[in-house]
Amino acid sequence: MATNDFILQQVQSDGSFKAFTWSATASTTNVVNPIYFPAGTATAGTAPIYLQSGVLLSAPVIGAIEFLTDKLYTTITTGTARKELAMWDAAGTPGRIPFETTNGRLVDSGNLTYTAATGLQVVAGATTAVPVIAKGAASQTADLIQAQDSSANVLAKVDVNGSGYFSGSGQSIIQLGATINQAQDSTSAGVFNVKGQTDTSLIITDNVNNRVGIGTAAPTKKLGVSGDISLETAGNRLYIKEGTNGMVGQTTLVAGTIAITISGVTTSSRAFVTLVTPNTTTLTTTYQAVCTANTLTIQANIAAGTINIADVSTLNYLVIN
Repeated sequence: MATNDFILQQVQSDGSFKAFTWSATASTTNVVNPIYFPAGTATAGTAPIYLQSGVLLSAPVIGAIEFLTDKLYTTITTGTARKELAMWDAAGTPGRIPFETTNGRLVDSGNLTYTAATGLQVVAGATTAVPVIAKGAASQTADLIQAQDSSANVLAKVDVNGSGYFSGSGQSIIQLGATINQAQDSTSAGVFNVKGQTDTSLIITDNVNNRVGIGTAAPTKKLGVSGDISLETAGNRLYIKEGTNGMVGQTTLVAGTIAITISGVTTSSRAFVTLVTPNTTTLTTTYQAVCTANTLTIQANIAAGTINIADVSTLNYLVIN
């Protein structure tokens, strides 16, 4: 042996000793020569190195290697920090993303993969499982999910309030239909809003009052329209249902007059009357329609202020507010 050489002896299973030599003599490159261990064999007791499980050092030491139960540790220089070495439960599969299982070791799954060709793919492990959950912090302010282009422009996102956003020059396509539930928001009037180039209220919903606006952000009725309405094709029709409180209907005079209850009619309403089936022995000169609160009154006149009590004709009426 040369000066500064050391001998390590390993006790064999038969009680004999196997020697290993370590040379601490500096080489020509001023690097201390390493320790060389021969390769192990399949025979029990021939592994090059054995570590015995024991308690960890009370204070980490740089370069220390420690073994405790099922975990192997080493301490790095930066911060003299003890780090646990990750171990696999079984051999990994290329393309799969490893994750820690309940025993602290790594496993992988065909449901979580990444390749340059297919990107990241997450498949639910069961039909009742949610594949991906983006959960914000208690005081989350940033978006939960974003999709960006190569220039980091946001193309789609889900913000912290659960609102969705789509941008870019493409189209947002819903193939199987969609349900927009605004019942949870009892304070905001315009939760669903389709904006045009110049009209910010092209289509808007008022879920507080259960109304829809076209061209208006504050519809006063079930459907409020600010702008012209056009039936673009010949043969298109506008259908108005008759019945109780209907603004369109047919009635028959009784002794030259009739009062029809219609909720919503006011003194500002306008009524139009047309004769359907004449039935009178005395000539009626005019049919007069008068709108008052919730009532449309029609009467047949033979002269101004004189009702033709012989008129029992059938008439159609239309009321517009």
